[in-house]
Amino acid sequence: MGSSKASRFFIIVLVLAVLIIGGSYLLKQQNLQKSSSTAPIGQDTSKDGSVKQQPLRDSAGLPNPPATSSGKPVEVFVQTVKEDAKESSDLSFTNCKASPGVIKVKVGQKITIKNNDDKDIILQITVGAQPKIEAKKSISYAFTVGPAIYTYSCDHVGGDTVVKAGIINLEK
Repeated sequence: MGSSKASRFFIIVLVLAVLIIGGSYLLKQQNLQKSSSTAPIGQDTSKDGSVKQQPLRDSAGLPNPPATSSGKPVEVFVQTVKEDAKESSDLSFTNCKASPGVIKVKVGQKITIKNNDDKDIILQITVGAQPKIEAKKSISYAFTVGPAIYTYSCDHVGGDTVVKAGIINLEK
């Protein structure tokens, strides 16, 4: 009988220890959540405390096209592209990265695309166009498709990696 009382006492102490440790852990978690920002990931809090949606960007800093074709993510993407777009007739590439990253051109406007790399590159534009630019050379190119926002990627000829290179805001 003595060992039965000892085992009950041990079980009670063990249960109390688990409750105390678990309770203190939950209390710490609640305090951490209260002290952290209340804005969800991908959002920022302005000075007045309101939450505003931040456009999600890729590792190159370019706006990421939304996964859906309608709704708020599309509006945010379009607004971000229009804000980021640089009006220019020159587009240059170094290591398959475009400068400017987001360019604004008009339908039919000729632009000069310059390849600063030591290898030929191919641009793969979402409208199906694939202009090739030889190493250290430039080409003149005009977009004749309808006004819209188009993304494009860059590939070194003979390479096996295609990278997102930029965005074209094509206007009337």
